[in-house]
Amino acid sequence: MPNLPDEIWLYIFVQLEDYMPLKDWITYGSELKHEGPAALRNVSLVCRRFQRIAQPLLYRTILLEGRDAEETHQTLLLRTIVENPQFGEQVRIASFDDNTGYTWDITEGLVEGGVRSLLLKGLGTLDLPPAVAEHQRKCVYSRYEASFAALIVAYMPQLQFLDYTLWGDKGPLPWMLSGSLGLEEKILQNLEIDSHVDDGSMDHEDNDEDGKQQLQSIPKDTFANYGLPHLTEVRIRTRNSLNGSTPAWVIEPILLNPTLKTLRTLGIDWSTGEIEHLKWPNHETNLEHLDLKESIIDAAGLKSVLTHCPKLKGVSIELAEVNRECQPGQDWEVDLDHFRDVLQKYGRGLEEFDLLTVEYSSNHSVGGGRLGPLRELSKLRHLKVIKAELLDDMALSREERHLTLGEALPLSLETLYLHCDGRFSGGESYKVKRRSMNEAVYDFILENKLPNLREIKIERLCNESGRRGIEWPVEFKMDGWEVDVYDENLWKRFYDSGVMRTIVRLSRKL
Repeated sequence: MPNLPDEIWLYIFVQLEDYMPLKDWITYGSELKHEGPAALRNVSLVCRRFQRIAQPLLYRTILLEGRDAEETHQTLLLRTIVENPQFGEQVRIASFDDNTGYTWDITEGLVEGGVRSLLLKGLGTLDLPPAVAEHQRKCVYSRYEASFAALIVAYMPQLQFLDYTLWGDKGPLPWMLSGSLGLEEKILQNLEIDSHVDDGSMDHEDNDEDGKQQLQSIPKDTFANYGLPHLTEVRIRTRNSLNGSTPAWVIEPILLNPTLKTLRTLGIDWSTGEIEHLKWPNHETNLEHLDLKESIIDAAGLKSVLTHCPKLKGVSIELAEVNRECQPGQDWEVDLDHFRDVLQKYGRGLEEFDLLTVEYSSNHSVGGGRLGPLRELSKLRHLKVIKAELLDDMALSREERHLTLGEALPLSLETLYLHCDGRFSGGESYKVKRRSMNEAVYDFILENKLPNLREIKIERLCNESGRRGIEWPVEFKMDGWEVDVYDENLWKRFYDSGVMRTIVRLSRKL
């Protein structure tokens, strides 16, 4: 074995560390193989030197959501960290499914006294504010309100990145992630845990007093850091990633964390009916990037986002389909004119904006108007949108058709991505729209109105003919620009492997 410095071995071992991908993050859990961490565990057993170097890496990134037998993994992890709190201090990146209440019966035999006993034991050794501890304890006894993630996160004071699946509207984790000590007294006042308990609920009455006494006798050598001063990114999936939604007010406490820079969500309802329940609507957050996948949001919700988060640099919105709506046919209207007005007034600091309405428009009619012009967004560098919605190609009045790409887009724009319009699935109408798109983009580039523009991507239905030339014919060739046509798998979901799309990439030659 070569006698290499510890720094070299550390660099080698880091390559085996688990990782948190960004692309298709809403589906990644079940797809990761976790082969690196398995190899890292084997390496740590080779010798004491390797164990000393590798062991911190084993606990630095813990990805359990979506794994086979994840209930077992999560219970064993909780047991390990409760018994060895120093391991929790090493965690920087973590992912969990907070649905432990429904799986207790599966893992009861893994710990003495059962999972509830383990949760109470872990709670009893943390230096948490009394109201927070009481809320957590009620969730433990409720069983139907998630409590695992909130408890284990309290053992991870250096946590920087958290990914989790949220179950229920009253669990304590969003409050734990707020980083604000001033919220504790309001928690139990604002949140009443439902009286859903398991079949042995009557047997827990005596244990209830024991639990309260356990919380009062907190040892001094605890490891909880309620402030989570290093937390910069949180990803939240609603329930089982298939349907339903989570109201924005449920995750609102997370926005109070002053160190949080990026929030990615799946299935959040940020519409008019839910923003009325926000507790701190005028609080300005430090959030810089917000990704709303399969979200329910209208113009009022967008205004709430932009005023709540004035430091936002990037916003990505993918509207949900009907299975996310709590009540089919609920009053959820997307009016592009109203969206534009909100962006022009409150979104002038945005550098990136993405709006995808395909799933929504498959069950609803997108309101009238158009998203453009966006000239007032003078800092916008990257835009993703459906061309027809930007320019209102479907306008009935000839007077409304004059808006071109050059007139609709800000001078600061560097990249433009035109989403595939799901309203045209093939045939002659699709060919006509394809040529119309090519002509509009061709004229736009020749106008040369945007000095910083360097790339345009056009997403289309998959071209299975193999004739790449029909996507961007020779007649549209331009000096100083390169054309590349390729296929890419897009629109992946938890329940769907996605679809192939053909991408036409136009890039300015350097």
